[in-house]
Amino acid sequence: MTDLSNPIQRAWSRCVAAGMRPEDPVQFELVSRGALDEIDERHHELIACAQPHLQLLSRGLAGATDCILLLLDRRGTVIRRYGRIDACAQDLSVSTRVGITLDERCVGATAPSIALAEGAPSIVFGEQHFSSRLNKFHCVAVPIEGRHQHVTGALNITVFGRAPAFDALALAVDTARSIESAILRPAGDVWRFDFHVHPDWVGSPSGCILLVGGDGAIVAANRPARSMLRAEALDLVGCRFDDTFGIDMNRVFGRLHGSRSGLSEWQTTGGLRVFGRIELGEEHGVRPGSSMETMEDAGTSGESVEPPRQARGDGPSLQRLSDIEMQCIEAALARVNGNVTSAAHLLGISRHTIYRRLKGARS
Repeated sequence: MTDLSNPIQRAWSRCVAAGMRPEDPVQFELVSRGALDEIDERHHELIACAQPHLQLLSRGLAGATDCILLLLDRRGTVIRRYGRIDACAQDLSVSTRVGITLDERCVGATAPSIALAEGAPSIVFGEQHFSSRLNKFHCVAVPIEGRHQHVTGALNITVFGRAPAFDALALAVDTARSIESAILRPAGDVWRFDFHVHPDWVGSPSGCILLVGGDGAIVAANRPARSMLRAEALDLVGCRFDDTFGIDMNRVFGRLHGSRSGLSEWQTTGGLRVFGRIELGEEHGVRPGSSMETMEDAGTSGESVEPPRQARGDGPSLQRLSDIEMQCIEAALARVNGNVTSAAHLLGISRHTIYRRLKGARS
């Protein structure tokens, strides 16, 4: 009886149900150059975020002959390949070309096809492959989540002719997690919260990440964050950051500004104490470093914030404009106990402008 709790057996069952046989020739379908260009354009974010991490892993695997590193899109098309192929390993060269589709319906049960079909890491060695033509392949694959927690692609390590002499799955998992972290970057009024119980693990492949909108609602969470907070993606998305961490969002940026190390200590509503840092996104259409809009209108809507002493006088100031701006922001935040909304109201600017200036002061 087939053990359907085993992902490889489930993949074999799907192949048999589709009318495939292990002795059938493998159909390595190759997409056209034009279609590949469209794939590159459609997945430009995945490729850009993955490239530096793939290059680092490729350097680590450079000494292993016939060891190939692949990046695939969510349909199983190879969009990037790294590695060194021996002249006699023609099957490896053909089956890993950029543009080849490694979909389960084309090649049967393989690590990348199972990882993409089931959304979980997969190991398929030798005769575990459905097609007998692939029995010399030993591969591991890990799905890569996109910004909205859907599988957007996969990372695959394939060794030809022998099982890998290293922990290929651990390397693939760490690299895939690093790519996912790069995808979850702040943008516009969405900010990013990196955290972990161990300060040295903040920002590592096992680090937890939340993306939070300007209204304080969580819009994305990576796998480690969901595991740490014991929640599925749908349980976290839409929840408020202040409900999860028990702190008023308006005080978050006051703590950010006052943190010299870049890390602050936080406590979740579940009692877990973590170290975290916040990264702010740049607003669309605003150049980093541009002067604060309507700073000259500060105080027109009520109470005013006195400009710093060094900025006053009849002659031109010798300070940098950015320093003066930060001093005004600091004075406003101090007056309202770190409440960014109130500080923005006093200065007559948007709170997103304050967020950008705080980010620039930390960089």
